[in-house]
Amino acid sequence: MLVSMAATGLKKRIFGGLSVRNLIVLTLLFSFCFSIQAKSGNKTTDHREKPAHQYFTDIALVNQAGKQQALYTDLLKDKVVIIHSFFTSCKSVCPVSMKLMAGIQQRFAADMGKNLFILSFSLDPQTDTPLQLQSYARELKAGPGWQLISGDKRNVDLALKKLGHYVDDIEDHKNTLILGNETTGLWKKAFILAKPDALDELIREVLADKLPVTASLNSP
Repeated sequence: MLVSMAATGLKKRIFGGLSVRNLIVLTLLFSFCFSIQAKSGNKTTDHREKPAHQYFTDIALVNQAGKQQALYTDLLKDKVVIIHSFFTSCKSVCPVSMKLMAGIQQRFAADMGKNLFILSFSLDPQTDTPLQLQSYARELKAGPGWQLISGDKRNVDLALKKLGHYVDDIEDHKNTLILGNETTGLWKKAFILAKPDALDELIREVLADKLPVTASLNSP
């Protein structure tokens, strides 16, 4: 189900599956962000003031290379992202979903690391250390633009909550992914085991999304 809400003339679209609370928070967050940009003729120089930055914050995380990554500034800001959750010891849907991510990486090879980024968040950061993730990424042949994310459990849990992917029991993890264009504020949610053609169509739509003219004229 596709849920649509409009505010200040900017339509934010989010696929069903989000809780009402998260849907409202995300919708108002990005609507507010771009209404500020559209009304202001001044260039924004302090990105910490952006509502998206205030909501997601720069929670300290780490990728499979052991490199520190701030949630908003390094992973989301100005990017088109595919976000999902997994853990390396999962024997159910995770191996399938990771194979699907590898397929997306292959089909969108020209965009990966440039226009498109895959963010795989571990639900078991205490087990999934950078070294463990590095080995797993090697098996998946994860290339530029695909990051496997771990870190301090408290930080990872907080990031997962911000993204709507936190679960109390990792065995109950969500079988959904989030497609987001942080620049334009277009966010969609889809079933991770959907047909590849359907996912590809959504990815192309999010990649092609543009800012409204009134916002783009005044955006930094």
